[in-house]
Amino acid sequence: AGGFSSITGVKTASKLEINHFDRFQKQPSLGGSYASPIRNRGEGVGDLHYTYDSRALKDKMEDGMYYFSFKIRPTARSGLSIEEGDVMPWFGVNEKMVGEQIKVNIPFHNLDAHSDLQDIVAKQRVDGHWRKCVLEGKNVLTELQTKINDLLPLSWGDELVDVLNNTPDLKKLFKNSSNKDELINAWKIAFDHGDDLAKDVSFIEKLGDHLKANENLSDDLRDIDIFNAYKRVRDDIDQGYEILDDIEGNLSKIIADKLSTSNAMNFWKWILRGKKFEQDYLFPKLLDRNSSEYNLLKNKVSNEFGVNLDEYDMYSQVQLKYNDSGDYFVADQVYLKWETTPLGLNKIRDIIIVENKLKATTRLTKNQIEGKSSKSLKVRSKNVEAASAVTGNSLNKSTVIDIPAKWIKIYDSDSGDMISGIDKL
Repeated sequence: AGGFSSITGVKTASKLEINHFDRFQKQPSLGGSYASPIRNRGEGVGDLHYTYDSRALKDKMEDGMYYFSFKIRPTARSGLSIEEGDVMPWFGVNEKMVGEQIKVNIPFHNLDAHSDLQDIVAKQRVDGHWRKCVLEGKNVLTELQTKINDLLPLSWGDELVDVLNNTPDLKKLFKNSSNKDELINAWKIAFDHGDDLAKDVSFIEKLGDHLKANENLSDDLRDIDIFNAYKRVRDDIDQGYEILDDIEGNLSKIIADKLSTSNAMNFWKWILRGKKFEQDYLFPKLLDRNSSEYNLLKNKVSNEFGVNLDEYDMYSQVQLKYNDSGDYFVADQVYLKWETTPLGLNKIRDIIIVENKLKATTRLTKNQIEGKSSKSLKVRSKNVEAASAVTGNSLNKSTVIDIPAKWIKIYDSDSGDMISGIDKL
């Protein structure tokens, strides 16, 4: 009877009462001809009905051992037959301790992982614990699995394996990449923040590339605010400051301040330089109407538009809606000329929007571009007081500005503390 002490039956796949089986083996690809039935739905490798010892196997349970569970499809190939019976008590195993087993006439490594088998699960014993394995068909992806075992604790590793086994495109990325360490770290960062982007192929690939090129970037991304900022700027790092500056809540300053002690300064250089130029250098200069910087702007405005900027109140960081959907941009400086109507009401007569950029080639953001083409703007901010006053009028929330805005761009030199140019937009 070979490996059986007795054979109780021979069946085809469609006649099996139990079609769920498991086996232990040294190889990382499901193979061999023998397996044991899994009788209870909740069984796992730690609480099997048929224990390791009941199988009378030659090898001892050691690290590196693989455990496979799988089902034989009722529709498996017609030539497949399954012998059922009791295990032969080899290797000194008490005959009262042995369990049941099956033997297939076509070894598992010759059966198709999809048409003959289904629900294949693999685990590997590592440091005395069973870890879930990344599978492709019947095969453990050993190179990737070793990286996961080395870099992640058990619970995190099992979580990543579940994600990869259920996300084919992400598994393909991890399998084929030469940056497996960085991809695993990228996934860990996103997963640690509870972010669904942990399953997003393009996000994990992009972050993996950035981690490879910037050794200490992962330290910064442990901060949830910096991580969320990274999500916004990841596809256009050079434009990062402008992207953050176009969001309410002074996000650009918050992030730049948090990054002031970063060990990945080169990666964040445009955000740091943006804060230095706009907030530390330019804004205080524009507040001072006697400064050379303000007078450069005043002369440019006079030459381009024929108006005197000294007659305009200046407001800072104004949120302006430009459509009925509520989309908005944050204007760095808004210069307004007011007039008083015969009824004594304050009315906006002219508007000049000034955007501060890091280079002559730095683009407006998407929302700024759309806002620039709008014929009407509406103040989204709460009431804004003039930062540099002429009339001292407040710019109140929900104020509608139906006058076409004039746009100016002031841009930085390489130093972050000097105006390189001023352009009409």
